[in-house]
Amino acid sequence: MLNANEGKVVSVKYQTDWPGTDPMNLQNPGQVTTRVSYYNVSGVPDGELDGNVFNAQPAGLTQLMIDNRAAVPSPFTFDIEHSLSTGNDTIFINAVIKASQAVSGSLVAQMAVVERNIYFTSPPGTNGEKTFEGVMKRMLPTDQGTTLPTSWAVGDSVVISLSWKLANVYDINQLAVVGWVQDNATKEVHQAGYSRTHMPLDIGVSSTSFSNVLCTTTFTPDIELANYGTDVLTSCTINYKIDNGTVVTQPWTGSLAPETKTIVTLSAITTTVGAHTFTAYTTAPNAGTDLDIHNDTYNYTFGISNTPAPLFVQESFQAVLFPPTNWIRANYDNGFSWSRSAPGGFGTSTFSSKMDFYNSTAGNIDELYLPSTDMSSFVAPATLTFDVAYAFYTDANGSLYDTLALMASTDCGLTWSELWVKGGQDLSTAPTTGNAFVPTAANWRNETVDISSLIGQSSVLFMYQARSGYGNNCFIDNVNLSDATLGVISLDGSESIDIYPVPSNGVVTLHTLFNSPAQINVRVTNVVGQEVLNVAGSAAAEQKMTLDLSNQPDGAYFVTIITNKGTETRKINISR
Repeated sequence: MLNANEGKVVSVKYQTDWPGTDPMNLQNPGQVTTRVSYYNVSGVPDGELDGNVFNAQPAGLTQLMIDNRAAVPSPFTFDIEHSLSTGNDTIFINAVIKASQAVSGSLVAQMAVVERNIYFTSPPGTNGEKTFEGVMKRMLPTDQGTTLPTSWAVGDSVVISLSWKLANVYDINQLAVVGWVQDNATKEVHQAGYSRTHMPLDIGVSSTSFSNVLCTTTFTPDIELANYGTDVLTSCTINYKIDNGTVVTQPWTGSLAPETKTIVTLSAITTTVGAHTFTAYTTAPNAGTDLDIHNDTYNYTFGISNTPAPLFVQESFQAVLFPPTNWIRANYDNGFSWSRSAPGGFGTSTFSSKMDFYNSTAGNIDELYLPSTDMSSFVAPATLTFDVAYAFYTDANGSLYDTLALMASTDCGLTWSELWVKGGQDLSTAPTTGNAFVPTAANWRNETVDISSLIGQSSVLFMYQARSGYGNNCFIDNVNLSDATLGVISLDGSESIDIYPVPSNGVVTLHTLFNSPAQINVRVTNVVGQEVLNVAGSAAAEQKMTLDLSNQPDGAYFVTIITNKGTETRKINISR
């Protein structure tokens, strides 16, 4: 979020020596301690927006907070620039602070040399992080800053010139300088200035602009090409692929100014139905070498929706594969998202789908899509039912509001209608807690959503949309999409369902013969209700499907055949 608001906010990160050791803290522990004391920090991570506007877990900072603060007129302008000595061993800083309003206070100018990006090949700490941004290397002239006049008239100005002999710098190309005017009495920051890194050639792919759900296997992706360097970008090579497939290269020429971005349309690419990862990266900026290869690549998870079929959905998330077959997960921020979870299942289900609101940054959106469904032959009433479990989270800063919505689209995701939505206390099924919520059997509630208004549509996408308030975990289970005809399959004399051999050594054949094509989904569960196999067939009148249970122990199993004609459950035995 900070990187997406470079024109509004700049960050300085102070690396503490607790709860564990940190090599970046060891390089300058005294000045970090001063800032920790200045803000009365008692736990990390901790965030301070303009000194006293926001003070809490950084994940609680929202886009609205940044927008509102950026809209407040500042009484100062702060222009800053830096350069390196010929031998690259000393940094020189020049700053001009000028009053645009009359202002007074216990004012100080702070100046911090930061390393914009630090990349470790292995985590230096215990939480797995290998990339660090905006790390404070040295505050100049000291951590007390430069004392400014207490009263300013419009037009008053101060020039500050500083230097520092470099020490403990990982990459001099990543050096930048942040300056700010702060009132020590209130801790409010009135203005900040930023002198960016001096990398001539530094480019990358910053985003994509195609949909996360597509209904055709051939599509034309768009990417956002970003120039992070100080030179005008006139040429580069864009490389892209799907999953681990063949890399496609496409040359780009143009004129892209420093700190700007442009949309590039790539050549069409073809893939298969299901979930995929699109990867795009840049090489050869201006036929030269990129000075920071770590920000070149962008990965995007998307899905190709199944050909719509009159398929009833019954999903309890028992299979190891997640998302389940023909389901799609959209994780825009590549952070905490929907996942398969245990414990947490309801009824005979021992697994469920979990949305990790407990760790997901406020404002993040994560989506979970059901298989595309042909509802043209559905019979009213049609319903989508599911079980939900959620505990509201409250901390010292007030209630943090998570929301779960069920939405539908009849135009392959171009537009969506909200069928059901609950958030905060309305979503809660368990007592409020400050701990990460894990449901018990008593914490579940069944929800029934009438989807009869969509009957007659030949292609319907359903989506669970999780909107994070940085609150607590939410779980869904036992998702069932059906209509009034979903009962036991009624066979006439020319139709049949056969499973053989019974008993078997673990590999059985399901042979179905109907008078008309039927989309089949098969679920196999053991005697305690755990799903051990989930297989989807095609839309055909006659099908033979191999059910491989050879990795399961001997015993009884239940095979549930789900079709648009209804459902049928058969018992089989494995005996070796």
